[in-house]
Amino acid sequence: VDLGDVLVGDSAAHSLQLKNSSLLGVKYEVELTASCIGTKCFRSSNLSGQPPFTSVPSQGFIEANKTQSVSISFSPDHQSLFYEATAIISINSQVVRTLELRGRGWCNNVFLEVQGGGESRPRTESMEASSFPDADRVVELTLMHHSAPGEEGRSAAQQIRIGCIKSTTVKKNVCEFVFDGFPVNSIQSKCFIIDPIKSSVEGGSFKTVSVSFHPPKGGGVQSLQAKTNITLKGETVQSYKLVLFGIVKEL
Repeated sequence: VDLGDVLVGDSAAHSLQLKNSSLLGVKYEVELTASCIGTKCFRSSNLSGQPPFTSVPSQGFIEANKTQSVSISFSPDHQSLFYEATAIISINSQVVRTLELRGRGWCNNVFLEVQGGGESRPRTESMEASSFPDADRVVELTLMHHSAPGEEGRSAAQQIRIGCIKSTTVKKNVCEFVFDGFPVNSIQSKCFIIDPIKSSVEGGSFKTVSVSFHPPKGGGVQSLQAKTNITLKGETVQSYKLVLFGIVKEL
């Protein structure tokens, strides 16, 4: 169950419906524990010591042929992409279902997330991420173009997800972003494609920006670097430096 992107200090909820189809009443319990992979367990905790995920009511009694609603809430108190927990649902002390819970906390209602192997600084999960000066905010993408003699080259695109969180705690529920682009007629403007280069994002949604590298036909370029700026406008304005590395790899 993904409870989505939530502002620090705000919360989101998901409703579980527990249905008792038997002829007898049953006791239920919803226990939240650390998520585990093999023997390794982990859980992103709130700095306050309060659990980021809660269930209400966490236990009780369900009459025969009745349904009980249980609310799972996610309330982050610092920025992190790695809030996770496991909900263990038991009926009459017997485990009947487990659910993996996840959520992401953000300090600003407009955010940027690199997908597909790129890197952004400062690290998104840093609780100090919102306080970094613009000069230290950097997104780096390495774009490979695969080519073979006599064949059309293939370029793999990288993606940047730009989201806008809908919340009653902020006034601006429509966000914007813009990439400055490259000098007109420069080799960078001909080889690197950013799509879309600017757009708005409705609160509660996100847009994916595709970045790809297309070196000139006929060779002559083995690697190329380009730099530009990204501006995110939400409740606050954030600026990032975008650094692109284009590499031609012969097959």
